[in-house]
Amino acid sequence: MANLPINPEGLFSGNVVFPHRGQYRVRLSSNPNKWGDFIVNPNTLPQAGISFKVSFNDLAARPIRVLDDTENAAYVELMAEYSAMLSRTEVLKEKPLEKLREEKSFAERCGVIKEQHKGTFAADIVASIFYKINAPAWNVEPLVMDSVIAFNMDHGMDKVPFLNPEILNHYALVRTLNEFYYPFNEKNKAPQYIDEVMMKGSGDDVVNAFLFKFILDKMIDYKCEDGLAYLITWYATDCTENSLVSDATKNLLKALENCKPGNTIQSLTLPNLKGEMVSMESIYKKNKVTIIMFWRGNCSHCKEFEPMLEDIYARYHSMGLEVYAIGTDNEEKPWRDQATLNNSPWPSVYLARESRKDFNKKYPVPSTPTLIAVDENGVILRRLIMRSKLEDVLKELLPQ
Repeated sequence: MANLPINPEGLFSGNVVFPHRGQYRVRLSSNPNKWGDFIVNPNTLPQAGISFKVSFNDLAARPIRVLDDTENAAYVELMAEYSAMLSRTEVLKEKPLEKLREEKSFAERCGVIKEQHKGTFAADIVASIFYKINAPAWNVEPLVMDSVIAFNMDHGMDKVPFLNPEILNHYALVRTLNEFYYPFNEKNKAPQYIDEVMMKGSGDDVVNAFLFKFILDKMIDYKCEDGLAYLITWYATDCTENSLVSDATKNLLKALENCKPGNTIQSLTLPNLKGEMVSMESIYKKNKVTIIMFWRGNCSHCKEFEPMLEDIYARYHSMGLEVYAIGTDNEEKPWRDQATLNNSPWPSVYLARESRKDFNKKYPVPSTPTLIAVDENGVILRRLIMRSKLEDVLKELLPQ
């Protein structure tokens, strides 16, 4: 929104106009840990904006008092409670019952803040997002932890004000959606998570579009095929007809549909390091399973994955495994340098940027490396494979 220079005394100062009520952040661009956030309600501020000063020393990854008002007093109190809860639960991550008790205690504090500071963004939005209803199992001895978790899965987001688009103006929503997902992921119940979240946001188009994109990214990040297929089948049509969903998301959905398991992959013919044209089809026709890998020479994850893939390849190649590695760097040099350094035993080819017409509509490559498994006929067996799960997939596809 604004670039504020720092003076020799270590102060940031400037005049800023804020467009909506919600969370804002001052941060030092050269140090990701030097930031401070605060709440602004434009309805109570002059149209010309506000002038404020922030000290470098105040930027300590926590709320700061830019304005001395009820909004920020409530916010500082709430986020202090939240930070304390996070530090305690981090210590207790190997003690799930104690961790649950800390989360319960924080939820109760959110309930108090909601009542004490009604009318503030911190109370009406942030505390409401963090707040969870206490499970009845807490009143039963001995406590059955699974009952608490099951109740949280069913009702953990019941009090989130999904019909108020202001919930998008604070990162509490993202954090809560993430925390809410973990038990569903552990129990392989991604479709239930999707229903729980998407059905709550159906009353507002802006919120609905945000939730759809969040879940889409989550399913892709976790390479959750069941969840991905369920989301696209039951919710994509409604969301893609909504103009609030970006073209990039619509293109990604087209690519995911194009590379749905059971479809035949669209073959590419691309040059290798020697300039020889190598077709994807000529590779997969000779092998039981071919991993189509989209990667970049300047991708740190790809470099980390290379030794793991070489080890897997050495053990599974004789069983019918091959790799067709497609470099997608914007310039050829990073791909060529890294491919030469790797000297991998599988075909490594380059997809030039000028040859990528409609590429993002045909192949789902939200990040690199992206792994897609096909059989000897080019039929897609797995649409997205998590790097750490590749060997598990191969054990299933190439039984010994």
